Amino acid sequence: MTSCRVLLGIAALAGIVSACVGDEAASEVVLTSGDGCGDATFWATTAADDVAVTVHVDARDRSLLEPTTLEYVLPDPAVEVEILEGDGLSRNFCTDAIDSASEPQRRRLATAGEVTVTLDPPPGGPDVFGCGSVSGKLELHGIVAEDGTTFAPVTVTSDAIGCYAG
Repeated sequence: MTSCRVLLGIAALAGIVSACVGDEAASEVVLTSGDGCGDATFWATTAADDVAVTVHVDARDRSLLEPTTLEYVLPDPAVEVEILEGDGLSRNFCTDAIDSASEPQRRRLATAGEVTVTLDPPPGGPDVFGCGSVSGKLELHGIVAEDGTTFAPVTVTSDAIGCYAG
C-alpha cells in the first residue's frame, strides 16, 4: 500500500484526484476553473491549464421567458464535448485574440458521461444577445475520453452567456 500512497501524493501535486484499489491507483482529472460564452460554449481547465474540457450546444432558440435546461447522455450528436491538451489553454477560449502558443497539442472526444446545461433567457430590448447579463451553468458527471481518461464531476458557472468574440 506504500506505493499507492506515493502515487497519491504525486497525483495530488499534478491536480489529479486518486483513489487506491488494492495496490493500483485509479485517477480522475480534476478541472478547477472555467467559464462560458455565446449560446452556448463552456470550458473548464485543470489548475495547470494543460487539460481542458469544452462543451458546445446550440441554444440560440431557447425560451425567452424562463431558464432552459438541456440534458445529454454521451455520446449524443446534439452536444460536442471535447478534451484538449496543451499549454495555457484557457487563453484561447471566448476571445478573438488567439495566442498560437496556446493552441491544443491533442484533441479527443468524450465518449461517455452526463452533461447538463442551464441557461437563463436572453434579455429583451436592444441587447438581444445579453452579453454580460445572462447566466449559465454547466454540470459534467462521469466524463470519459476516447483513451479512457476519466474526469471528476465539475460545475462551471458563467455570466457571459450571449457574449461573442469579435
